[in-house]
Amino acid sequence: RARVLQSFCTQIRICVNARFDPDGFFFLTTRSNAIGLTLAYRAVDDETTFEIPFLVAIPSHRNKGVEKALLALIL
Repeated sequence: RARVLQSFCTQIRICVNARFDPDGFFFLTTRSNAIGLTLAYRAVDDETTFEIPFLVAIPSHRNKGVEKALLALIL
């Protein structure tokens, strides 16, 4: 998980955001391949609200429940 997180952060430079929390980073795998990922931030003005700046699935797995599963991990 740490290696994937580091690669993701390096590519999109999201870890420089002060609100970044590694515990808000989730991804799904199948047969050791990542098929989707999401990131949740606490909202600036309300600690009980989260923002989801990223929710992605690889094209071959879109509309097959990956996005729904990622949202379930956050909740």
